[in-house]
Amino acid sequence: MALIGRLQLVHKHMSQGMSQTFRRYGLTDAGFDVQATLLRSGPPHTLTPTQLLEQMLVTPGSMTSRLNSLEKQGLIRGR
Repeated sequence: MALIGRLQLVHKHMSQGMSQTFRRYGLTDAGFDVQATLLRSGPPHTLTPTQLLEQMLVTPGSMTSRLNSLEKQGLIRGR
């Protein structure tokens, strides 16, 4: 139990630190997830919404919301 408790504490601190960094750049955890997935796809860093769904395992509604938000911020471009 002590190990699990320590791991949970480390996770909490890491998550908080990451969220603070994302907010500095106007991102959410979800928005970062989309951008990281696009980056991992390699040049030209382009995937269709369906390809993103397959890799990210989120609902279509969540994906639409994420993509719309990132596009409004000018962080991604739709076709």
